Amino acid sequence: MCVGAIAQAKVVYDGPIGIDWKFKRSFTQSNTLFVDFVVENNTSHDFPEFGAAYSGWDYAASNSYGITAYDDEGNMYDYDTQRQINAKNGNQYNFNRVALPKANMIKVRIRIDGIDEYATIIKTLIIPVYHPGLDRLGIPGFSKLTVTNIPIPRE
Repeated sequence: MCVGAIAQAKVVYDGPIGIDWKFKRSFTQSNTLFVDFVVENNTSHDFPEFGAAYSGWDYAASNSYGITAYDDEGNMYDYDTQRQINAKNGNQYNFNRVALPKANMIKVRIRIDGIDEYATIIKTLIIPVYHPGLDRLGIPGFSKLTVTNIPIPRE
């Protein structure tokens, strides 16, 4: 008899209170992992520009920071390597400078190419998120989404 436990994906967002990220699912096609989220704006503010910060964007005092992921086999995935990560919003190619109106939600899909054939989970996925122009409301322009224990389902 074999007993196993599957860890549940955990989502932590240090951004504005009321921006709620919900992990929906992950699935694979060939050696590509797709991770789906729904982002809901329960604040009293519209976010005219909202999106993922790719490599080269400034984050927290000019540190270069981009979407990164780490699997249980010790591999790192990011926007600049052969194991690439891309993000999109609904049917738009990039999750980059999209509108997130108050009382609405958007779909976000993270695509991670080149998944190791032996990897079973993404231990950590880090997505820097920008929402500029809200400094006047006391909301910083950048925040970070961290998701742990994302399953890599195999056929």
